[in-house]
Amino acid sequence: MCQMASFIVMSGFKVFWSKTSDAHEAIIQEFSLHMDGVQGPNGVRVEIVPTTSYSQDPSEWIFQVDQDITPDWWNQVEAEKATKIALQDWCAAKRFTQGIHEIRQGSVLLVGLAQATLYNSARATLCDSAQATLRDSAKATLHNSAQATLYNSAQATLLDLATAILYNSAQATLCDSAQATLRDSARATLYGLARAILYGSAQVTLKNASTVLAYDKTSWRRKGKQTIVIDRRKAKARVWAA
Repeated sequence: MCQMASFIVMSGFKVFWSKTSDAHEAIIQEFSLHMDGVQGPNGVRVEIVPTTSYSQDPSEWIFQVDQDITPDWWNQVEAEKATKIALQDWCAAKRFTQGIHEIRQGSVLLVGLAQATLYNSARATLCDSAQATLRDSAKATLHNSAQATLYNSAQATLLDLATAILYNSAQATLCDSAQATLRDSARATLYGLARAILYGSAQVTLKNASTVLAYDKTSWRRKGKQTIVIDRRKAKARVWAA
């Protein structure tokens, strides 16, 4: 499974990574790498990932191989050394710890107090107190106390204590103790102790012990039980079987 940060190691321990993706196959395609030889693989898919969360300092991330068969020339120690050097360039291009950034393509990591606005199909992973505004078809995964505002068809997954405000047709999945406010036609699925406030025609699906406060013509569905639509103007609830 491809994770930040992904690399391809070729013969001579030459390391490839992409500014626009952390998918191994996308890296292979971008650099036209020939991975399969007559006598076995020509390259190796590897990753350097945190042991706890992405807020962890990259110097503490661990090296791992993401394929079963390696070439005859493969040396784990040399490969790790070369990849960790490449990780420094990866972090310089894709990991932001402070400042305000505009991301229009590719995938980035926002930690600390970093802030960003994502457009098009850009993707981001947010940790700590990082903040992001997502537009178009942008996507993000939020950890810790990260915050996001989503517009258009943007999507987000919220974990830990992350929070988000969704507008238009934005969608989110909330886990742990995450919270969201949904407006317009936004939708969300809540797990764990997640909470949501709904306005307009927003909708949520509740699982576990998640809760919702609904206004206007919003609706919520608790898995396997019933759907309730609350119309604040009529001050009553309608209930029917799921």
